[in-house]
Amino acid sequence: MSFAVLASFVLVCTAINPFGLDQMAFVISFTGSEFVSGYVLERISSLNSIAWTWRGFLIGLVCTVVTVTVCAIQWRKLSAIDSLILLFFILLAVRSARFIVYLGIVAAYVLPPVVPIGIQSVKTSARHYVSVLSL
Repeated sequence: MSFAVLASFVLVCTAINPFGLDQMAFVISFTGSEFVSGYVLERISSLNSIAWTWRGFLIGLVCTVVTVTVCAIQWRKLSAIDSLILLFFILLAVRSARFIVYLGIVAAYVLPPVVPIGIQSVKTSARHYVSVLSL
């Protein structure tokens, strides 16, 4: 099903629903609310100094940097759709700290075509990881 068909279906459903436009307005106003962005910690900006003290945020940031670096090195293998998805979620992650988690899901989608590894490499990497952990 094409995007145009789905978009028109959503618009028709929104027009039929008596609360459709109010629901759309609520979603748009909710993300821009000062109260939500100030007091709900997962909604604070990633550029805020509070987010930089969270260990999970820093792990997500390192994973994002590694993903972007790998994609930049192997840019010829990266499709335009994958690069746009990655860029979109990076922009979302800058806006709100909660989207750093979603970048992991996007990286799992974007990286396999860029870095093809065989099952033997995965077994070897797992063996090296376990040996490092045992130290």
